[in-house]
Amino acid sequence: MDAFERERRRLSFVEQRDGILGAMAFARQGLYVYRSALAERNQGGNRLGYGFAFRRELVISCTVFRRYLREPENQTLQGLVASRPLLAAKLGLTTKDRA
Repeated sequence: MDAFERERRRLSFVEQRDGILGAMAFARQGLYVYRSALAERNQGGNRLGYGFAFRRELVISCTVFRRYLREPENQTLQGLVASRPLLAAKLGLTTKDRA
């Protein structure tokens, strides 16, 4: 199983367990954490830490997360949640998440 398939299965598992909104929150959070790790550099500008050691896997995960968040059915769901601010607040979604 390649890295893309592994990440897709992981998202599928989260979606089955927590629903689409839970999977979208998982993808958003993962995207934020992984992109932060990829951006981490030392004073000399060299990559370091987790982002350096697992760069390929993190980039693949970010790609899968972005694709998932851009799927048409998820875009529609995000639009519905964005139009209902009380529901969005109850689900813990922020304005940034809904943009």
